[in-house]
Amino acid sequence: MKILHLDDHNLFTEGLSSVLLTHGINVTSASDTKAAIELLETTQDFDLIIADLSLPGLDGFAFIQSVEQRQLLLPIVVLSATEDLWLIKKSLAAGAVGFIPKTYKTLEIVAAINLIIAGEVYLPEKIRTSLSQLPDDEPQDSIIKKLSAYQLSRRQLDVLRLMHKGHSNEEIATILHVSINTIKTHVKILFSAFSVSNRMECVRFAEKVNLI
Repeated sequence: MKILHLDDHNLFTEGLSSVLLTHGINVTSASDTKAAIELLETTQDFDLIIADLSLPGLDGFAFIQSVEQRQLLLPIVVLSATEDLWLIKKSLAAGAVGFIPKTYKTLEIVAAINLIIAGEVYLPEKIRTSLSQLPDDEPQDSIIKKLSAYQLSRRQLDVLRLMHKGHSNEEIATILHVSINTIKTHVKILFSAFSVSNRMECVRFAEKVNLI
């Protein structure tokens, strides 16, 4: 099996190429979309294209569109650290046949690649579920967009902001004029949405994704 891998992080690319080779998968690397397109135009024996979305110049999404427009009939899968569900959704709509998180271990990446080569669409179950719950239209407001991506309400954002200020559940319940059980439910939903287990992790994750 021969793969074209588009990613501008050389250390990651070299590591992935090395481990995939041990599984019988040969990888040709490109660090930008121009080089990748040139390889596609001169080499016709690739079985699969793997592309990151965060790239200098022409990004991975535009690259997917470019490949589709050239009608090269090669499956393209996104291998990325992005958590932007809207970007993942747009990539799939543009022609990508799957999404593999960069956090995956080698055997998980190999299993996903084999599934795609077999003609399947690959998505982690959590991402598949989250994508199915996104609204049809992408919100223009960045905060509303993030809330939609994590399936959170404006009220849960209020709770999150008060958590960020250091208020306890009891204090938040008083401030928002709701019951303590209601606040506990909101906090539980926040923990689940961010895959965290405590308030500090919850707040730090929210800061990381610029929700607060």
